[in-house]
Amino acid sequence: MLKDANVEVQSKDYPNVPHGFTHREGPETSDACALMTAFIKKHLQ
Repeated sequence: MLKDANVEVQSKDYPNVPHGFTHREGPETSDACALMTAFIKKHLQ
């Protein structure tokens, strides 16, 4: 839906990682937070 409206979208799956995993420490959390931070910085400048 967003792509159809020409809105930039970034998505990454983390298989076998439970919902809400960003509230726990781990490599997936570090990766996801870095991706979210970079995306937000890019689009809020």
